[in-house]
Amino acid sequence: MLLLQSCSSPQKIARRYTNNDSTSIFSTHKSRPFKYGFAFNKTDATDYYEQNLEAYHLRNGQTIADVGAASGWHEGILSLMFDSMHFYVEDIDTNLLNRDQLNRVVKYYSGLRSTPQTNTFEMVLGDKKHSNLPDSIFDKVVVNSTFHEMMNPWRMVSDIGHKLKPDGQLIISDDFSNSYMRRYVRGCGTLAFKYRDAIDIMELYDFYLVDMTEPANSFQNILTFERNKEKAEEFSDRRQKVAPYIEELDKLYQEDVATDSAKIKHIAMILKMNLQDIHGVYATLENYLRELAMQWSEDEKPEAAKGVFTVGLELYPHSAQLYQYLSYVYADCHQFDKALIYYGYALDNKLKNASVKDDILDALDALSLLK
Repeated sequence: MLLLQSCSSPQKIARRYTNNDSTSIFSTHKSRPFKYGFAFNKTDATDYYEQNLEAYHLRNGQTIADVGAASGWHEGILSLMFDSMHFYVEDIDTNLLNRDQLNRVVKYYSGLRSTPQTNTFEMVLGDKKHSNLPDSIFDKVVVNSTFHEMMNPWRMVSDIGHKLKPDGQLIISDDFSNSYMRRYVRGCGTLAFKYRDAIDIMELYDFYLVDMTEPANSFQNILTFERNKEKAEEFSDRRQKVAPYIEELDKLYQEDVATDSAKIKHIAMILKMNLQDIHGVYATLENYLRELAMQWSEDEKPEAAKGVFTVGLELYPHSAQLYQYLSYVYADCHQFDKALIYYGYALDNKLKNASVKDDILDALDALSLLK
């Protein structure tokens, strides 16, 4: 991480480094093989990272840097699915990234592979001004859940520009604010940048947007930049072709629309008729709908949340995650019968993640007692 703003007070940081909660992303519990990140079985790990794999367009043999990587657990997950990759794991916080923790990550994920580990892992300690990564060797530099913490992202882009190959990609995966709502990053509380902020900063250093996983007003996005202006113009043209449908989608940020069954039905019809074209530009539209619905729920607007989920399930009728999160909304409203129904739908639609299955089965038991 370069020039990070602190997301926690010194007291909170001290407690984080002695956290004995085994389910937390940061934990010193004796059952955890490494402090920062989650330990998964192979199925859960690949399911968790599936969307990122599609967005990053990784190939065997590439050289990848992760800026602000903490323990390197994301690279451990990637090592389950690729061979002969050269991973550079970078951070400035030696409590999160040190030789012992990285060795534990590599050992854990190497043990999940069905074949011997063929990927390499390099540890790089940056400082507040420099990543300290080697120059001109990287196919991709990933800034994963770190951009929002940077007090001076201009310096980050300038630094990374020297690390990439001429045709290399800079990938930013993060939470974002948008034209309708300010977003505070979960688990951190920092106000998220707008996606347009990231684009403006990148263009100062001749990096141009060539791909994004979700529309501009999504709360989460993966933005890919290259020094290829023609490729960026081609991507802009494709975005313009689906812009009328995205304008309909964005109407779900209006509470009077999200709670109007006729308007919901109209938006769902337009999106469904053009879903293939939309997916040709934005790969993870489902995530946009889920995050917006849950934001409405957090804002104590459950009927608006249900309206957004109605659109989502019209487009993705077999989405275990949409059913799962809709069940949370009904449970929060004490509509336990419906919560049970949608929990069941989540299981019926082949929810892959074993730990989430366990959570849902526990919730089913609890809700059954509340009926």
